[in-house]
Amino acid sequence: IPGWSFATVKLMQEPLRAAIGCAAIVTVHGASPQNLSNTAWAFATLVVFDEPLMKVISAASMSKISEFDCQNVSNTAWALAALGWRDEPLLAALAAAAGARIEDFVPQEISNTSWAFSKLGFCDLPLLDALAS
Repeated sequence: IPGWSFATVKLMQEPLRAAIGCAAIVTVHGASPQNLSNTAWAFATLVVFDEPLMKVISAASMSKISEFDCQNVSNTAWALAALGWRDEPLLAALAAAAGARIEDFVPQEISNTSWAFSKLGFCDLPLLDALAS
């Protein structure tokens, strides 16, 4: 994913960002869970909110949420919070996915996921119970 590469070096000028965003919109429905979460993470890392892209990532993520691993869940939640985008249907799906396998999360994933839900003010009691156990 080009967006991830440029985000890791914190470099993306507007024409390049727009081109990557447009290309991602076209291909995102066939993307793997890792590519979906990496794309969301990349744009959030660069503090670039591309609403059409995020809506497509959201829809694709919800359709593949059962395939998300712990890092995909954590990175996607973090990206939403970093962008300040409270996508309640996606947050509910991420919360359910996280709660179902919270015992598999490493400390960084627990921290990122907890921070994300807190920052967005999204309270999911089953997830909170899972995190507390």
